[in-house]
Amino acid sequence: MSLDMARLRYSQNGADLRDSPVKAGANVALSEGQLQVAANYGGAVNARLGVALKFSRDLAPGVLASLAVQSREPSTDSSLLQVAGVQSGASVQASWQAAPDLRLEALLGAKRYATQHGTNLGQSIQAQAGASYALRRGYPDWTVNLQVQRVIARASGSVDSATQQALRPWLAGSNATPQQFVGEPTTSIAASLGYGLSQRADDSPGPQSPYARRLRPYGELGVRVERSSLGSGVSPVLRLGARGAVLGPDQLSVEWETKPAGTATSQLGNNKEWKVFYEYMGF
Repeated sequence: MSLDMARLRYSQNGADLRDSPVKAGANVALSEGQLQVAANYGGAVNARLGVALKFSRDLAPGVLASLAVQSREPSTDSSLLQVAGVQSGASVQASWQAAPDLRLEALLGAKRYATQHGTNLGQSIQAQAGASYALRRGYPDWTVNLQVQRVIARASGSVDSATQQALRPWLAGSNATPQQFVGEPTTSIAASLGYGLSQRADDSPGPQSPYARRLRPYGELGVRVERSSLGSGVSPVLRLGARGAVLGPDQLSVEWETKPAGTATSQLGNNKEWKVFYEYMGF
């Protein structure tokens, strides 16, 4: 069982929108693989309840694949989607331990976007490839991470009046368009240096984070370069956290992250996020 809580604050043009999403989930071991079930509740503009399912299975030694399906989950694909949108879709992801120090990952997915009130905004197709090379294994591990992503997005529909009214102060009185939510087709490259990232709890299909008897720190520092028809932009990648046991058969993770407010070319600055993740493994 797991519980994930975050405290989000979005600031733009002197106006703030706040969200405190709560995510609860469970991992179920099956003979065919591993099933993850999660529900996510929150919303900065309107309350939403999202559901996500993920099935992972070993295909060969060192090769792990997963199929994920989600409905009305929060989206970070653009600044406006992060504040006032949701996403539904499916993706296939694979991880390959190509060498003792080298792990490769790939993802292909399709998404449909909507406002938190349910109005359709558009869809996208996403392809992503990444590599992680371990400079040092064992804790504290040091890794060099590289990720390339291509997103083909298409806007449609309209923005409902309730969402327009909530966003008007945040957008300095102007109205939002579906294109601003969904964004332009983009290509991005991110590179970072990680410290102790094997301790971090995440949703990737790679090896599970090891059990830590005491809180151990981890961090990541890097840069992301993005290009679209609107131009190019550069934004920082910064993450600090700690993970370990507090009551015995459990894990507590506390993380702080700063990341772009959607696309780098939107020039909307960076969002800062606190996240607390708790997992109990005594069942």
